[in-house]
Amino acid sequence: MKKMSFIIAFASALLAVAPASAQEWPSQPIRMLSGSAGGGGSDVMGRIFGDYFQKKTGQPWVMDNRPGAGTTVAAGLAAEAAPDGYTFFLTQVGAHGIVPNVYESIPYDPLGDFDPVARLVVVPNVVFARANDDRFSTLQDLIELGKKEGQDLSYGVSGVATTTNLTAQMLRLQSGMNPVMVAYKSSADTVLGLLRGDADFAVENIQMVAGRTSELKPLAVTTEERSPLLPDTPTLAESGIPVALESWFGVVAPEGTPPEILEKMAAIIEEATKDPATQERLATLGATPGFKGPADFTSYIENELVKWGEIVTEAQIPKQ
Repeated sequence: MKKMSFIIAFASALLAVAPASAQEWPSQPIRMLSGSAGGGGSDVMGRIFGDYFQKKTGQPWVMDNRPGAGTTVAAGLAAEAAPDGYTFFLTQVGAHGIVPNVYESIPYDPLGDFDPVARLVVVPNVVFARANDDRFSTLQDLIELGKKEGQDLSYGVSGVATTTNLTAQMLRLQSGMNPVMVAYKSSADTVLGLLRGDADFAVENIQMVAGRTSELKPLAVTTEERSPLLPDTPTLAESGIPVALESWFGVVAPEGTPPEILEKMAAIIEEATKDPATQERLATLGATPGFKGPADFTSYIENELVKWGEIVTEAQIPKQ
């Protein structure tokens, strides 16, 4: 009986301490794992939100960039980290949407190993062509040209298992075109290749296209809504392709992180997405605030895994 009373008292003490520890969080710097190299997309995005986090809490979140194997190195480390509220993973559409569908084996379970915290932003890709290509003016014009017999079009993208290529593959499947892929090592190479005439159109991050309309002709953005960076460019849906495919960034924590800490982190991130200074910095990257809290972000990741998986299957993208 005495033993049972001790166990009950010990358990009660633990329960009493847990809210206090969450209430004091953060009392030390946060480690934010990233799958990109310094200066890469996740790193830059993390530093923007990290600046707001430090301003709000007095504690820095320190970017720990572990590039490699399509973000799986960083994701695997995050999955194995202690769920104490001091290690997080700045994930994106690759790690929690595409990679699990195209890699034979990865060192993490995108759903089982993480507690989603918040989606940060969405970033459109753009279907575009050379500005001086007078064969078409709209995406529908391009599709009609591509469907004509004898019109063998080609498209440029950076990489194979990427949002840009999968967006182009979806466009091929939805439109009835059958263009030939020209894969480049980087977004900059894709744009240069298009300008050289290596391809007839391309799909790339909006940051690579906006501000270069004297050279490039944007045909459609891939998000649900038009982008402030290209307000006159229609969406895919407005162009007759009823699909929205977006790049996105978010924060997840190792599975088992206290819910109170997840909610506190999510609340700070939501504040950051409404902060004018943060919004201004995000706009230079072509990113639009797109906050989703823990519950909504969980459902969103589940849907992303299904959506990108269907495209990978339909486009017959080989496993890596």
